[in-house]
Amino acid sequence: MTVEDGDFREWLEALGLGAYAGTFADNDVGFDALLRLNEADLKELGLSLGHRRILQGAIEQLRLRSGERAPAAAPSPGAQGERRQITVMFCDLVGSTELSAKLDPEDLRNLIHAYFSSCCTIIEKCGGFTARLVGDGILAYFGYPAAREDAAECAIRAGLQIVESVGRDRLEGRSQVDVRIGLATGVSVISNMVGIGFSELHAVVGRTPNLASRIQSLVGPGTVGVEDDTRRLAGGFFLYADHGLHEVKGFDRPVQVWRVVGESRSSARFDAQHSVRAECIGRDAQLRALQDAWHRVQQGGCHIVTLVGEAGIGKSRLLRAASERFDPPAGVTVFMQSSPSQATNPLHPVID
Repeated sequence: MTVEDGDFREWLEALGLGAYAGTFADNDVGFDALLRLNEADLKELGLSLGHRRILQGAIEQLRLRSGERAPAAAPSPGAQGERRQITVMFCDLVGSTELSAKLDPEDLRNLIHAYFSSCCTIIEKCGGFTARLVGDGILAYFGYPAAREDAAECAIRAGLQIVESVGRDRLEGRSQVDVRIGLATGVSVISNMVGIGFSELHAVVGRTPNLASRIQSLVGPGTVGVEDDTRRLAGGFFLYADHGLHEVKGFDRPVQVWRVVGESRSSARFDAQHSVRAECIGRDAQLRALQDAWHRVQQGGCHIVTLVGEAGIGKSRLLRAASERFDPPAGVTVFMQSSPSQATNPLHPVID
């Protein structure tokens, strides 16, 4: 088929992607070409993450009907599997079976489409990666493909925003629709599972995705549930309620589950992450340099010190130790700290 065929445009409109019909036409993309497009091609055409996932699912259905295989991916370092600590999110739409019995199939499709688009947009905005759409569920990774020290924090913040967005928007004007979300953190192996008759990109193997899925099933509608490691890594940025110890199938020991109540009011990232202060060891030379700069300031001069180091090496701890040692008068020292999750909010440290 060619792109001019009315069937192709109607097919896009049925998916809720009719706005891209002109884009596909300009690039000579019809059904035949569509079967050969990959993630990078769709991104280059300007499709958002949510729309790419929806279209990729539809493309897989076309391939199954046509008997074609997905185009082979070029070999990459991750093709054999990459060990990575990630936070896995499993998001599920509550009551989808009941909705399928109540709604017309087209109305249900529109609702699911709006749900996927909303959730995937939030996940991407918060630094996550939507790996797979499973029925009416969403599997997403935080800390992949780019590693980040605040993956757990970003995942929880995305979960809270999804719950708020779905509850607020009342998808497609329907009665209340809820989601429940499970989060777990741990070391997993991520790879492209490709073989004869099957193909899955960015497949994750390990206890972490299984635990995230189990936690999702344990919490109630409109709830974000996390296990201990995710809670610990996210620090004091959020408030939690004890959801109890649970026997989880496949796990030897009961799993402690926490329900995320909301964000805490702590304004400083270091204070939120370190409720118990650790000693600053092995930084005498750096403390002396900061002490010299402070003496010059006390004598009426202006001095700027730039402290550079890898994430997690102890920059914030060093500044806190210096402040405690200098013992400046009240109101003289002001701490402002930026956050990767607030990168799109201008002057966030100052406003906060």
